[in-house]
Amino acid sequence: MQRYAFQASTDARLIRAERQRLMQAERKLKDQQEERWRAYLILRDVIRDAGPTDLGRQAAILAIRCLRGISERFERQEEIRNADLELSRWLRRQGAQ
Repeated sequence: MQRYAFQASTDARLIRAERQRLMQAERKLKDQQEERWRAYLILRDVIRDAGPTDLGRQAAILAIRCLRGISERFERQEEIRNADLELSRWLRRQGAQ
């Protein structure tokens, strides 16, 4: 479904109503991906402020969940991957302390 939604605006096989519905679905998907990214950024600040506390660890777990829910089509894959690795390492270090 996502692939079709992203291609809807250029697919000549679709009638207008189908194209509109898929383009709306694409917009909704993009908005959801952007919301996940913004949530990650907020949680990243919480982690930095809270440090190695329960709040910091909970924020890190939730931030990783947000990052892993972002579609590959979001065009920030390298940034997402690096953030995921950084948070995963941070959590491991906190568990070792």
